[in-house]
Amino acid sequence: MMLGIVYSLFFISSVIASNEQCCVHTEFSAVMAEPSLIAKGTRQFTKLAEDFEAKLLATHTFNFVPGTSSTPLRRVVQDFNKLKQYTIYGNTCTVKNIEYEMQGPCIPDDAVVLGSSNMGFELDSIDITSYSWSFANQNATLVMIFTDDCVPLVQAIGGTLNGAPVDTTYVFTQYSNTIADRSIFDIPANCP
Repeated sequence: MMLGIVYSLFFISSVIASNEQCCVHTEFSAVMAEPSLIAKGTRQFTKLAEDFEAKLLATHTFNFVPGTSSTPLRRVVQDFNKLKQYTIYGNTCTVKNIEYEMQGPCIPDDAVVLGSSNMGFELDSIDITSYSWSFANQNATLVMIFTDDCVPLVQAIGGTLNGAPVDTTYVFTQYSNTIADRSIFDIPANCP
């Protein structure tokens, strides 16, 4: 699957509300999981870090087997200053161009509200709202589900991105308004 391309979609994190518009902090980190992979028995999780001021986004995907330590699979760094994407597998690194600008930190003004509901049991439930919008002027649609204070819960994208088909859903956990380990953005010396 087009994992490196898809990772540029994860620009919604712990958020601050401003004038009733959901906007992310200037940097954040989170852990994401793809429910369809879990259902197939593949146990992977991805650490995500994004810094809007530095125009950097990075993901680090791990394979997880209960009772053992996690095994790193791949790391993807997108540098929107250079419009380059670096994919690191062990000691190898590949580079490709990014064909779109880094997305802004707020839900776009033209996003469509798909509906509101709640999740959970009665007193412990949370209010949620779903939004949909076109992603990065590509032939792709992004759907996001947020809590009523704009914390993301689920993201799905479908369509074509950078000329490749994409159909992926992610669940967000472990949000932080900081990036504790900025080495996730490091580009190895062997990258062309």
